[in-house]
Amino acid sequence: QDENRGNLLPCPTKLRPGEEVISLTINSIGLKDAMTYLDPFFNISVRDIDGNEIEQSQETPHPVPPRQDKSVQFDATVYIQTPLNKLSDDAAIFFEFRHWKPKKSKISVRCWSMLTLEEVRRHKATNLTLEIYAKPVSYTRKKFVRHSVKDLWTHVTLD
Repeated sequence: QDENRGNLLPCPTKLRPGEEVISLTINSIGLKDAMTYLDPFFNISVRDIDGNEIEQSQETPHPVPPRQDKSVQFDATVYIQTPLNKLSDDAAIFFEFRHWKPKKSKISVRCWSMLTLEEVRRHKATNLTLEIYAKPVSYTRKKFVRHSVKDLWTHVTLD
């Protein structure tokens, strides 16, 4: 387990005229057992409809303490490195909530959320609440099972 987790990339600077950066802030995730996860973080990836990674995935640093009863605060800004106009309409951004499992000595995916490029184009500069799905992650978007019947969400701000 890595105490200095996080490899968020800076905002791309070499943009051509008309190219737009997707900037989003992962505010928090609501989980009924939020206090129980060791060294949680998000892995963020951009994938096409077939589940292929379009660019290098990024990981948030560990959350901002203190945690609340049913929420893990991140306040981590992610810059998608591929300009918006270069991404196909069927691409999506995946948010995998991962944590350390000491008994198995491994990092495990607990749940995940997704934001389609169609949603990005439709909801600029706004706060979004994304559904949380149970693992395994369905990069091809064929199987969506709600993680919980409770109204708990991944909270993201599109900048």
